[in-house]
Amino acid sequence: MPPPKVCDFRLTSSFTLTSTLAQEELIKELTTQIARLTPMLKEGRGSTVHFLTREAADEEKRMLEERLEKSKEALQQKDAVIKDKDARIAALNEQRTSEQ
Repeated sequence: MPPPKVCDFRLTSSFTLTSTLAQEELIKELTTQIARLTPMLKEGRGSTVHFLTREAADEEKRMLEERLEKSKEALQQKDAVIKDKDARIAALNEQRTSEQ
């Protein structure tokens, strides 16, 4: 076997360096992922994905829509109370200015 040429050594050295850098980047990425999972594992939560069935998603959507509708009604009632109080304040201010 003939001795390796200088250019062959450089190519092999460059490939080894590139491979080493790629491995180091992979190690950093995996370490970051493990660091993000560690708090969940301590809390007893896994990293599994939870899927909802269509029925469960529809039920959750229905409950949220009901909650939204109730909030809208409550907001309308509060707006009516504010409007009534504003009218009373305006009437009292009018009465006060007419008495002076």
